[in-house]
Amino acid sequence: MRYFVFYCNRSYMTSELNKINDSKYIGSLDGLRGVGVSLVIVYHTLRIKGFDPSVFGFAWVAVQMFFVQSGYLITKILLDKKDLSLGPFMRIFYWNRALRIFPAYFLYLIFLSLIFVIATIPQGFLKVLPYLLTYTYNFTRFDPSIEFHPFFVHLWSLCVEEQFYLLWPFLIFFLNERAIKYLIVILVIASPFLRLWLSQLLTDTNLFDEMQIGEAIYGFTFSHLDAFASGAALAIFNLNFVIKHLRFISNAFLTLIILVLVVNQLALADKAGFHWSGLGLPLASLRNYQHVWSYTLVNFGFAVLTLNLISVNYNGMFNNRFFVFVGKFAYSTYIIHFFIITAVVKLAPTIPIFVTLSGAFVISHTTGYLSYQFIERRFLKYKIGTTLNKTP
Repeated sequence: MRYFVFYCNRSYMTSELNKINDSKYIGSLDGLRGVGVSLVIVYHTLRIKGFDPSVFGFAWVAVQMFFVQSGYLITKILLDKKDLSLGPFMRIFYWNRALRIFPAYFLYLIFLSLIFVIATIPQGFLKVLPYLLTYTYNFTRFDPSIEFHPFFVHLWSLCVEEQFYLLWPFLIFFLNERAIKYLIVILVIASPFLRLWLSQLLTDTNLFDEMQIGEAIYGFTFSHLDAFASGAALAIFNLNFVIKHLRFISNAFLTLIILVLVVNQLALADKAGFHWSGLGLPLASLRNYQHVWSYTLVNFGFAVLTLNLISVNYNGMFNNRFFVFVGKFAYSTYIIHFFIITAVVKLAPTIPIFVTLSGAFVISHTTGYLSYQFIERRFLKYKIGTTLNKTP
């Protein structure tokens, strides 16, 4: 089983990004994460209930949002500490990352291990456990013999982020500002070609069907370099001109996205397996070279949206108290949500979809909150020199 509005109310924007791109807490970033994880819960609930993968298929873009935000926040954290020597620079970064990421993740793996010992589910768990323990699970998509279980299929994205953390700090430390900017531009340009090359390489092996190729590309770390780079650009480039014309640029880019997706949806309309609710962005599709252009389009969209949130006096849906609240523990919710959904559907398979969605939504967010409040926060208090928004 596999699985904008840009308009902002402004009292107007500041003229210099470095004045607002500081260490202060920006609630709307949590609000965006809250919306993203909620979209993921809805989509995965529909999948477990047996809906076609193309129904609500655009929800995969939430993962791209997480990548773009990580690119921005992690790069900002690293740049703020670039004056340190190599040892403290790396120790502080990896210590803080470990405290943020490891407790919830490895506690969940322990939980799954106990379930396997007691009930021998999920099937195939022992085969994939080494990949899960080493944050290399995303590479299992290159092995057609491995079956995916909803208890852990979604953890591929956490592996991609962890692999990003392994290399990016060294690049930020050893490269000067100009070289980092060139690198970001190169990554953005190269990523679509990398995805095109990978699709052709996998096609030539004759080992994968079209969906498996799309999934393998989607799970490959290098496929998302433009997402991380788009976010990183917000932390290092001088964007004063963009900020001055942000409303026009945002609306123009939103218009472009809508036009492209309408055209893509119309092109897919007569093909089986592409539901209208996918909004022209079906998951892991190779049709119309979507694997080449759609990732970059979505990443740019979220970069522009993130720039709106960090550079203006934003007052919109991402400041909604509920979404800001659930966004604070979106990481915990994301880890546990697929297990909760599966349990809800298994225990009450005949209840209406709306009730299933409501139950999965409430229980997933509640469990995520409890995990964050009573487990993760015990570790987070040992982090060194961070603010709340610096925990993507």
